[in-house]
Amino acid sequence: MADASHVTDIANKNSGGIAGQTVAEYLRALSAGSAAPGGGSAAALAGALGAALCAMAARLTLKRLAAPSIRQPMSAAAMDADALVNRLMSLADRDAQAYTQVMAAYRLPGDFEDDRRNRSNAIQSALQTATAVPMETLQALSDAVHPLQIVLDNGNIHCRDDVGAALRLLRCAAQSTAANIRANLKLLSGHCPASEIQKTFIRISSEITKCLADLNHRYFEDDTP
Repeated sequence: MADASHVTDIANKNSGGIAGQTVAEYLRALSAGSAAPGGGSAAALAGALGAALCAMAARLTLKRLAAPSIRQPMSAAAMDADALVNRLMSLADRDAQAYTQVMAAYRLPGDFEDDRRNRSNAIQSALQTATAVPMETLQALSDAVHPLQIVLDNGNIHCRDDVGAALRLLRCAAQSTAANIRANLKLLSGHCPASEIQKTFIRISSEITKCLADLNHRYFEDDTP
């Protein structure tokens, strides 16, 4: 079973980004008068928090469980959740970087025809990246459903509230990320592969929405929002 050193590993792998900041530093950056980091970054980080809670619940369960039939999937759930924490923190950084490029493209000069054409192309290219990153975030959140289900089904009963918090964080992250993608898709012109992105988005969004709604109904239908 992985131990607490995984936290250090996460910080080392991401020391140039969010993991290298204090919570206060990130919140100051988020609340500053700049569009990046923004909602996409915050949504990815909320997903990382949910995945971390999932890993915590799995490890606390492993401390008490002896049945081999439960230990193996629970250990796998902890490691899968760790990997998702890394992915989502990286995506939180990449989302901020992508939107910074969008803003830079919009600031390009547009006084002459060539300038306007170059500016339009730069905006569309930046928007494609700014849409592709939250698509990766949504896929990572979808991948979090499996370890979450394992801890919901077999986790330590004393972790139930923590797992509930993980579920709500992942749902919030998925809803916010989907809204971000929809907004970006509206800005992509017909020259971009918007239709293919739209198809993939609809598939992933439908899958994760259904899975998380089902889990919420099964375990927390009596809870208030």
